Amino acid sequence: MIFKKIILFLLLFKLQLYGQNTPIAISLGTVCPVAYVLRAQNIRTVAYPFDWVVVPFDGLYQTLEKDFSNFFQKKNLTMYVGPEFDGIIDVESNFVFFHDFPILNRIRKDDVESGKIPSNFMDFYDEVYDKYLRRIYRFSNALNSFEKVILIRYLATKNEAILLRDLFLSKYPLLDFILVIINDDVENRIYWDENLILNYYMPPANLWNSNSEDWLNIFYETKLLQPQ
Repeated sequence: MIFKKIILFLLLFKLQLYGQNTPIAISLGTVCPVAYVLRAQNIRTVAYPFDWVVVPFDGLYQTLEKDFSNFFQKKNLTMYVGPEFDGIIDVESNFVFFHDFPILNRIRKDDVESGKIPSNFMDFYDEVYDKYLRRIYRFSNALNSFEKVILIRYLATKNEAILLRDLFLSKYPLLDFILVIINDDVENRIYWDENLILNYYMPPANLWNSNSEDWLNIFYETKLLQPQ
């Protein structure tokens, strides 16, 4: 009985805080535009582990399920040579890191620097890993806080979204959150009507446009921004 009263008190306290504070927005991938748009709108003021990483669903789920114990381990990292830019791929999660190591032939696009990564990239591993540890710690703090959290992922099926939602419910039972899913295919124009999940259709042309009506509607509905 006492435990139930404590849980109820905490939930009521969180509801009170939500009415006062802007929610925390966290990108869950799949690619960089989510973090870019959050930053462009001054919603994202700190970095989280999936911000600038290519994040396939299976790797994301596995990483969250294992509490990042398998994340960015040196033994799993190898060079990834892309058509335009090099990156580092984690062969266990299939995450691709394009923006974390020193870059040769530096190119700046969409406010993000990319290019060729030198062959001695492992010399910089400790520095990069420490950066991700800070982001993981910040991520964990947010999910264990009394704040409302808006988790945003670009590209996911309905079944994947349900799996993610249920994972967060299981691992963070006190977390007050909404999972936002954005897809760019016409089939996903249909509203899923799932508890704690908001799904949206966004044309690919608007993905990098932080002032597009599509993004603004998402931010207004989740209270990340207030209409002017």
